[in-house]
Amino acid sequence: MRQVEIIDEDAQINAPSSKFLTKEEMISADTNWIWHRNSFIFKYKIPHIVDSNIAKLMVDKYESVNYVNKKQDLSNVKYQKLKKIAADKGIPWSDTFVKKEELIRMIDSI
Repeated sequence: MRQVEIIDEDAQINAPSSKFLTKEEMISADTNWIWHRNSFIFKYKIPHIVDSNIAKLMVDKYESVNYVNKKQDLSNVKYQKLKKIAADKGIPWSDTFVKKEELIRMIDSI
């Protein structure tokens, strides 16, 4: 199985985030799964290396979980999260008060 990296944007410096997949979700990815659920503890800016089918389940289930080094479709991201992404990429916060399409264009240009 191909391994990919995922990261949780909700994880804070001193407060890791916890996400999980239920038994039913895990069985859809791994038919030999026998435990109740699979938990993932995400530390700040440290990616998890998981199988690609598990990564797809996590990214689909949780909005804050994203692939590492994969260009994401910003048109589906909420406006406030776009502003945070823009600020993280170095765009001044005062410049993020524009229409969503303009903000996406600014982020893509960096």
